[in-house]
Amino acid sequence: MYRVVKEVVDRWLSFSYFLRKDQFLELASQQFGLEAADEGKRLYKLFKRKNLQGTKVVNVLELMAVLVLHSDFGQTNEKDLMHNAELIEHKMNLMLILFDLRDSAKVNVVEVMIMARTVMQGFAKLYPSVKFFQNPTVVDEIRPHILSLFTEKIEEEIKLEQEQLQKMQAASASPGTATLAGEYNELANPLILSK
Repeated sequence: MYRVVKEVVDRWLSFSYFLRKDQFLELASQQFGLEAADEGKRLYKLFKRKNLQGTKVVNVLELMAVLVLHSDFGQTNEKDLMHNAELIEHKMNLMLILFDLRDSAKVNVVEVMIMARTVMQGFAKLYPSVKFFQNPTVVDEIRPHILSLFTEKIEEEIKLEQEQLQKMQAASASPGTATLAGEYNELANPLILSK
C-alpha cells in the first residue's frame, strides 16, 4: 500500500487532486488493476463530482483516504493489541504521506483540516445512507476542534521552552557556576585577565 500511495502522490497528484474520467480510469487500471469498463467505471461513478466549470471529476485524495482507512494490512486480531496498534500506525503514516501537501515530511493545521474534511466527504460518497458523514454541522465542527488541538499543543510546547529557559537562567545565575558566555568575556577582555 505504501508503494501505491507513493506512486499515486508522485504521478497523479503532482498537479491537481482532481482527475477527469479518462485520467481516473487510467489510474484505476494502472495502480489498482481494475478494468476500466467494469470496476473502474463503478468506482468513478461512486466518487465523481462536478467541479466549478461543470466538468465531472474525481478527487483522488477522497478515494485514497477511503482506501487507506479501509485497508486491513492482513487480519486484525481482537486479542493482539500490539498488532492492532501497528495497523493503526500504518494507516496514520499513509494518511500523513497522502496529506503532506507541502512535501515537508510533516503536516500543519490546514493539512489536517483538509484531511478530516476529505475523509468525511469520501465516506459520505461511500456510505450515502449514513447521514453523519453528510451532516454539515458535523463537518463544520471539525475546524474548531482541530484548531483547539493544535493551539493546546503549541501552548504546551511554549510552556516547556519557557521552563527550560528559566532553568538555564537559574543555573547561570547560581554562584560558582561558570557559563560559556562568562568564560568567553573573561578571555576576550585582557583587562579582566590582568587583575
